[in-house]
Amino acid sequence: MTVHNALLFNAALDGFVAGSVAGQGLTDTTSADYAGLVASATNYATEVDSLIGNDSTISQGSGAAIYTGFTSAIVENQSAKVALIESLSFSAAFQRYQANQTQAQVTPTAEAVVALYTEAIASLQLS
Repeated sequence: MTVHNALLFNAALDGFVAGSVAGQGLTDTTSADYAGLVASATNYATEVDSLIGNDSTISQGSGAAIYTGFTSAIVENQSAKVALIESLSFSAAFQRYQANQTQAQVTPTAEAVVALYTEAIASLQLS
């Protein structure tokens, strides 16, 4: 799987997983029991990444984050945009988890998250 922005993909996956289990009091110690959740989160993150596409302010275009020649603008873009995607993904998945959702099933949620993300980044105070 190739992603446009590894940082945003990971933030979407992290937020979806965390939101899905928030307040659930995790007690299951069998990692395989969470495979359905991770499959749903991966499909969601793939769709979010696809909808955003390449963001040259945080990615090299190959999915890899920009690490060389850090500037304050790169750091600000990476941290602010990642935090926004992670928190929006958490909110979108909060206690709404369904196992093994297909990419088509998570598309409406991903589209709503990306719409709000797109509107919100226009107001971020970045260098």
